[in-house]
Amino acid sequence: MISVFTALYPEAEPLLSEFRRRGISMKRLPAGNLSVWRSEDGRFMLTVTGSGEIASVVTAARLLTQFPADFAVNFGTAAGRDPVTACFRIHKITEEATGRDFYPGLVWRTSFSERTLRTVPQQENSGNSDLSSLTDMEGAGFFQAAARFLSPDRILLLKVVSDAGDTSDLTAERLREICAAAAGKVTDCLAELAEAAALRAARQETGPAGSVPAFIIQAEDDLHGSEAMRLRLRRILRWQMMAGEDAEGLVRRLYEDGRLPAADKKKGKEVLEQLERDIL
Repeated sequence: MISVFTALYPEAEPLLSEFRRRGISMKRLPAGNLSVWRSEDGRFMLTVTGSGEIASVVTAARLLTQFPADFAVNFGTAAGRDPVTACFRIHKITEEATGRDFYPGLVWRTSFSERTLRTVPQQENSGNSDLSSLTDMEGAGFFQAAARFLSPDRILLLKVVSDAGDTSDLTAERLREICAAAAGKVTDCLAELAEAAALRAARQETGPAGSVPAFIIQAEDDLHGSEAMRLRLRRILRWQMMAGEDAEGLVRRLYEDGRLPAADKKKGKEVLEQLERDIL
């Protein structure tokens, strides 16, 4: 499932309209004070989190716990120097309150250009704001919450420029118009992710000879690394199997030693490098 999170309803509404236009029925779910929709085929979920990092963290964690996802996507507006309605994929997030940086994985190809994102505690209603990066109020919180459930390569942030640092004239209708301009391309991207998720699910099923064993797929996921790291691990384990070695036992020991699942991409890289030193 592709789980999409927006801060505000005017950001979500154009996606709901685009889903309907494509014949994808989105049903409102009973979720207390949250606004949550899920497609009848179970491929997509859309949630309005509320504004700010705390709201984004709490809501994303709650929904990803209750409804496990293949990909988590944050879509919304941000201040920036680029033309209004331009939509970008985020490859680096800086949390202003802590100075910490976060890096969504850049594995899946999209049609969007890339930008960095700065997450601030409150809106900056000044035309003199620092717009060297796009600026929002949710991105860093969303990423940290989603990273508890998914590896960085399965977390995607798409931000559409709404203003140049002054939000005083942004009405709900204007936000709707801005997000509607990007809704088609964003939904195309979501559909591509859904296809990738379906292929991943298919390869996890028992298949013909030559298919990837389930223990390798699980180890790839728990490495919490990039796609390149996944492929390196797969090659190593394939070589072990071709050499008549107990590749499954090797993976089992990684779990017994506590090296898998890796805490993050950096730890996953350490596991991979140690594994290569041990057996190659």
